[in-house]
Amino acid sequence: RGAVMIEKHLTLDRTLPGPDQAASLEPAEFAEMVRWIRATGAALGDGRKVPQAAERDTARVARRSLVAVAPIKRGETFTPANLGAARPATGVSAAEYWDWIGRPAARDFAPGELVS
Repeated sequence: RGAVMIEKHLTLDRTLPGPDQAASLEPAEFAEMVRWIRATGAALGDGRKVPQAAERDTARVARRSLVAVAPIKRGETFTPANLGAARPATGVSAAEYWDWIGRPAARDFAPGELVS
């Protein structure tokens, strides 16, 4: 990974005399090597991890949003005792959980209600 060039000797006949003939590839073998190199490059992708279009609907269902797990009054601090996460991911991402702990609530929240 990270290679930018591959050197491989090509011969029309490995039985020909010469120091490199035995280690060289014949045309059909060379073409197969090129196919495998291209397939490997395609399998590795571009290095960016992003959801594919087909995964977006699943992500909304599988991921979680922040929810009140107990009644929270306006001005009360969000704590692990009153803030949790639940499906679906239609509200604030559960990945922001620790950013919300210690914050005061801007309004009242009922148990099970999405936090916003």
